[in-house]
Amino acid sequence: MDSGSPKRTSALGTRRVSGTRQAGLPGLKNADLIRDAAILGTARREASDLIAHDEGLLKFSFLKQQLDVFWKEKVDISRQGNGGRK
Repeated sequence: MDSGSPKRTSALGTRRVSGTRQAGLPGLKNADLIRDAAILGTARREASDLIAHDEGLLKFSFLKQQLDVFWKEKVDISRQGNGGRK
């Protein structure tokens, strides 16, 4: 596998720091709605299909764990803005 190919590098970003490959999922970034329209549409369809066939993400426990962490952080941040009220 050629990890330095331009297509792979642009799609995944550089994942090496001081010669050490980083593990885990890359952080979510904001999309450019014009430039990224095609990939966003594909991602939306894939996510919808995944949820339609495995709503609890039972077959994808790592993905579920990562999404739970991501959304918990977002909810915690939003609660800070309203005095911690739910």
